[in-house]
Amino acid sequence: MLKESLFGKMKTWNTVTIILKVISIIFGIIGVGSLLLIGNSPDLLDELGKMGLDTSIYQLDAISLTITSVIIIIQVVIVVMAIMNAKKIKNMEQINNLPYILILIVQAYSIIDTVISLISGIEVSILVTIISALIGTLISVGPAVMVLLKNKEIGKLEEEN
Repeated sequence: MLKESLFGKMKTWNTVTIILKVISIIFGIIGVGSLLLIGNSPDLLDELGKMGLDTSIYQLDAISLTITSVIIIIQVVIVVMAIMNAKKIKNMEQINNLPYILILIVQAYSIIDTVISLISGIEVSILVTIISALIGTLISVGPAVMVLLKNKEIGKLEEEN
């Protein structure tokens, strides 16, 4: 009975992980697409400059575009692997921990990138950045950690039997 309950909870957290990652992929693609459209439109950049906005933030350099693309690809891999795990959870089989570990790695990169941006003097509100980083971390990492914990509990149960 305990094993079924743990698999049920793991199914819930895995589903939450899938939904959050799909939303993240969609927003990532929209964000990159928007920046590419704005950055490649001299007229729009001129208008933004006339409004007093710093147009450099709308221009993606090759490194930023590459890193963002890699992160989106990793998120797609995470979703595919989490969907494969959903089938294993349904059959009450041991799952692959890799997608949830990848979530932790991507989130760690995001935190490091935010800290570097703050240190390097990019003009952002420190309080807003810290609060959004904490909320983003909890939303992104929370479900993944719950799946890993439930999987560990199931592993312990199977060792005892």
